[in-house]
Amino acid sequence: MSSWRDRVQPASFRGVEFFAETGREPVGRQTQVHEYPQRDEPMVEDLGRRTRPIRLTAWIAGDDAYARRDDLLKVLDEPGPGELVHPWLGRMTVTATDCEMMHDRREGGVVRFDLVFVAGGELVFPAAQTNTSAQTLLAAGGVGDTALSRFERAMAGVSLARLQLRNVRSMLQGVAGELSRVPVLRDVFALVQDAQAVFVMLRNAPDTFARALLNAAGGAERLFTGFGSVASGEAVSLSGIESQARAILGVGRVVLPADSNSAAMGSAYRGLVQDAVLLSMLSDVAQVPVGRPASKSGVPEVGVLADVVQTSATDAWALADALLAGPERKIPVADDVREAGAALSDAVWSMSAGVDVEHFEALAQARIRAGQHLAAVARSGTRLVRIEPTEVMPALVLAYQQHEDAGRAGELLARNRIEHPGFVPVRSLEVAQS
Repeated sequence: MSSWRDRVQPASFRGVEFFAETGREPVGRQTQVHEYPQRDEPMVEDLGRRTRPIRLTAWIAGDDAYARRDDLLKVLDEPGPGELVHPWLGRMTVTATDCEMMHDRREGGVVRFDLVFVAGGELVFPAAQTNTSAQTLLAAGGVGDTALSRFERAMAGVSLARLQLRNVRSMLQGVAGELSRVPVLRDVFALVQDAQAVFVMLRNAPDTFARALLNAAGGAERLFTGFGSVASGEAVSLSGIESQARAILGVGRVVLPADSNSAAMGSAYRGLVQDAVLLSMLSDVAQVPVGRPASKSGVPEVGVLADVVQTSATDAWALADALLAGPERKIPVADDVREAGAALSDAVWSMSAGVDVEHFEALAQARIRAGQHLAAVARSGTRLVRIEPTEVMPALVLAYQQHEDAGRAGELLARNRIEHPGFVPVRSLEVAQS
């Protein structure tokens, strides 16, 4: 055990050393004593811990006393807090207040100081935070407005009387096929799945059809249930956002009709559907929460893993949900959020080619706002690290070793495409950093 002598440190302030003889600090609570007539005992109101001025009686001596004195005066006059090494209390952040310097003719080469410091950090003012979710929704509204205007201008140059279903059927079916693969777009898909009905609407009432499609995309109400959710028509999920981004790219690859009039209509329709999918995706992005909710402590019941779970390389999200007894994974993995943001950015860039300036600016604003929101979500998440088990073991055991939470076995299996929950192979694995 070290003695008190070993704990005494050389005194200094902002790196300038001095000798300290004595130190004193008031202690106790800040109180207000209330005295009342005809009462023998006062009422003492506790106002918190009192401010503790740190007083040091110090001196500087030697042939270079005046040079060191000037160095100490300089750091004492600097604004803001600095680091004080207190001989008996250790390091602390303080601000110099009412200090005094004394010279005595009888003590040549000695400068004495009465130093007074107050412990405390810098003054922090309330700072406004940007509501990235609300800004994403505003940007989505801008995309909807310019998308409708763009579609109306494009259709104004199409001869509706010359349109024939046989020329555009393949294109209409191709667009519907891309949306059919994305469960969260079921409201939009319901309006485009029938090629003949879409053709009739585009020929007779294109503006009405465009409004209905954009309203269906932007007005779909889906709730965020967790970062482990699969892409479904009832929940917002990162996988659903990526699926919609892939749908935008897929719609853009649908081949247009050969004749110029049908191609003009097909280009306008294809762009309208992409805008509708983007509206749906932006609405979902805005629902993803920023912040890190308190995680549940303890290990979930193993009974939730009793049912047989069949998996393949294509349904890893469903496997995670089944093993976790639901999609309620509350803490995001930053890498997953960044992947969703990158997919959204790529989709918007693909839509931006060849559009008018007004719509380009709306798309750029949407890409920026959604990216800022997902970046804020990613900052509150965990990071991925690579590990390699020393032996084959069940996923439950490995999850408990890494996270002290066996319930995260499903996440481990899904992320690394492990086929059997009971046998995690000895190879490099990605896991969320605890």
